Amino acid sequence: RTTVDPLGERAVAQAVEKRREEFEKLQENTERLRHEAADMRRRQDALRSRNTILEGQLRELKTGMQDLLRKRENDNLLVA
Repeated sequence: RTTVDPLGERAVAQAVEKRREEFEKLQENTERLRHEAADMRRRQDALRSRNTILEGQLRELKTGMQDLLRKRENDNLLVA
C-alpha cells in the first residue's frame, strides 16, 4: 500500500494549473498576434494599391503638364 502525500499532490496540482494558465495565455497572445499580422497585411495591400493609383495619377499629371508646356511654346512661336 502506498501513502499519498497531500501536500505534494496539492503542489503538483498547482503546478499543473499554473502551466495550463500559462499555456492558455500563450495561445491567446498567439491568436492576437495572428490577427494583428493579418490586419497589417491588409493595410499593406491597401497602401500598395493607393501607391499604384497615385503613381498613375502623377504620370498623367506630368504628361498633361508636358502637353501644356508644348502648347505654350507653340503659341509663343505663333505670336512672335
